[in-house]
Amino acid sequence: MDLDFHVSISGLLCAAAISCPHFVGLYLFRAGVNDFDKGCREMGMTMLPLLSRLHLLKWLLPLCCVLRVFCAPAMWYWIGEQHDLSGGMRSLPVWLWVVLMGVPFVLFMQILMKPGMRSVLSSHTTMREWPGDCPTDRPYHGLLSTRCHAASGAFFIEILWNA
Repeated sequence: MDLDFHVSISGLLCAAAISCPHFVGLYLFRAGVNDFDKGCREMGMTMLPLLSRLHLLKWLLPLCCVLRVFCAPAMWYWIGEQHDLSGGMRSLPVWLWVVLMGVPFVLFMQILMKPGMRSVLSSHTTMREWPGDCPTDRPYHGLLSTRCHAASGAFFIEILWNA
C-alpha cells in the first residue's frame, strides 16, 4: 500500500485551481440551504429530514473538497504520469480521493433527484412535484433547487477535470 501523497507546491496549486469552480458551486449550495432553512422557519417547519440532510451536506461537501485537494496529486501521479492503474489502486491517497468524491456526490445526487428538485427549468413543475411534507412559500424551494443544480455542475466540472 502506497502512502505517498506525491505533494508538490505546483501540484497543490493545480488541485486548488481545479477545485475553485467546485467551491463556487458549494457557496451557492450553502446560500440555497440557508434560504430554504429561512423559508422552513417561516412556516414553522424546523425538523424536516430533508433539511437535516441539507445541513449535513452544507458542512460535509466543503470539508471533502479541501481534503481532495491534497489527494489529487497522488492520483495524477499514478494514473496520469505513470500510466499505472494498478499502482493507483494500491495507493491510499487515490482511494481517499475516490471516497471523498464518491460519497458526497451520491448523497448530493439523492437530494437533487427528489421530486421538486429535478426540474430546474420549470417553476410550475417544481411547485407541482414539491413534496407535501415540507411546505415552503415561494421562492425558497426554487432558490434551493437552482443553487443545487449549480453545485451539481461544479461536481461534474471537478470530476471531468480530474478524469
